[in-house]
Amino acid sequence: MSEESQPRCVNCGNFIDDCNCVCPYCGETVKCTCCIGSDKATGG
Repeated sequence: MSEESQPRCVNCGNFIDDCNCVCPYCGETVKCTCCIGSDKATGG
């Protein structure tokens, strides 16, 4: 996937794969089960 087609996190501006934002509900990143999830589909 080219950089132009990769989504960016709306909070930090990093590419989703490089996003280190935490879930506002549980404080987790990859381990989040409430909104971010393991694929970080919602950003962070």
